[in-house]
Amino acid sequence: MWRVRILRVLVPALLVPFLILLALELRPRRGAVELPSDEDEPLVLATGVELVSLEGATRLFDLKAKKYFEPDAGHRKVEGVERLDVFRDDASPLRITADLADIRGEAPRRVAIVEGGLNVRDDEAGMELSLPTLEIHEESREARSRGQVRFRAPGYEGTAAAVVYPLDDRPTVFRGLVIESSLGDRMVASEARFLPGSEQIELTDDVRFSNGPTWLESPAMTVRRDAEDGWIRGVEAGLGVRGETVSPGRPETSFRADRVEAEWSGPGVVSRLALLGRAVLTQDGGRALAASSLTALRTDDADGLDGWDVAADGGVVARAMHEGRPATLSATTLIGRVDPEGILVRGDAIGSIRFEHGPSLATADRGTLRRVGPWQEITLTGLNDAKARLSQAATFSSGRDSSKCGMRAPATSPGRSAGPGSRQATSCIVATAASRLQSVSDLQTVSRGRARRVCGMLVPVGSSSQFQSGIVPW
Repeated sequence: MWRVRILRVLVPALLVPFLILLALELRPRRGAVELPSDEDEPLVLATGVELVSLEGATRLFDLKAKKYFEPDAGHRKVEGVERLDVFRDDASPLRITADLADIRGEAPRRVAIVEGGLNVRDDEAGMELSLPTLEIHEESREARSRGQVRFRAPGYEGTAAAVVYPLDDRPTVFRGLVIESSLGDRMVASEARFLPGSEQIELTDDVRFSNGPTWLESPAMTVRRDAEDGWIRGVEAGLGVRGETVSPGRPETSFRADRVEAEWSGPGVVSRLALLGRAVLTQDGGRALAASSLTALRTDDADGLDGWDVAADGGVVARAMHEGRPATLSATTLIGRVDPEGILVRGDAIGSIRFEHGPSLATADRGTLRRVGPWQEITLTGLNDAKARLSQAATFSSGRDSSKCGMRAPATSPGRSAGPGSRQATSCIVATAASRLQSVSDLQTVSRGRARRVCGMLVPVGSSSQFQSGIVPW
């Protein structure tokens, strides 16, 4: 009986722990809880950190961030980058703020990837940039962008497909560049180099500069900016330049030259223009001007009035259509004064002057142009007892200019050249709106008409009068 009673007590006592264990095994389980690994959530080693990286006595970068991590060997992360100063040899440091910086490797081959809310300030160029990601390569000493770059500086802003900041003395390089200024200038280039220690930008490959109705294209261009306000002070384009200006109510004018130079005396105020080397201006209606060089300089005259001193030098040829035929004036040099409205006030054509229109020809050593009311007057003069000649033309119908000049007009008949026995002018030939050649109005072609605003030099424009002048508003 005791034995049975003991078994009755002992068996339930042995079964109770077993049933408890079984119930625990069969109940629903929660997910396992693990300590964070280095890969998933690295341990924060420090907050409010400030680091300085040196290579000997050379300072590489200064860093101030909110959190510092070391996920594994040779791998560091910082969050809340309040300041990352990356030092350069020949320029002020790049000053960077961002959400995150991931630094891998050991000196001198470290690579830092900075991203998230990324802003870069380049005090040397007076420029601020925003971009998705910046890679800083210690070995190649470069900071390279990833993704489109937006930038702004005093007086202009723009975008670029990429930017490379060398940390040594090489220039900063922008690729796929577009710049727009507050004054309406626009520059586009495949590549641009911002030269350290200067205000110059070198643009290369498919360069286009435009302002309002005027544009020019060139394989290479250098732009000089104002150090304080950023406005353009000068442009030099080379290796073959072409351009065009189109304004409402004015003839379409195109130009080309080996090199083009322009200078500004203030924001948006052009003070000098030059087309250098095989310069050619063309206009609607077959009008053209060609010379080795064409220049225009903004100055005040003796009365303090604003205007332009213009010059064409070396093989000057001006051409226009008149009465269905080309009229051509050629000279060695052509200089003049143009008023602010673009009208030629006075001018001189010098050396080997030749005027042709159909069968008519006039030659001289010098030609003087001046404004007479709404007209332009040209006087052809022979120097050192040389004669100014007019062939294939009849006499003047007005004696006013003959007496003024103290000369006799050539007594030839239509279709006949002035030969050695012909009476010719001993000093000059004058033609104005009041004087007219009976057979063809040769010199009148040069002298009549109101001026229009065209591209910088004495050029042919207009319908009834062919050679006039003006300035393009750059």
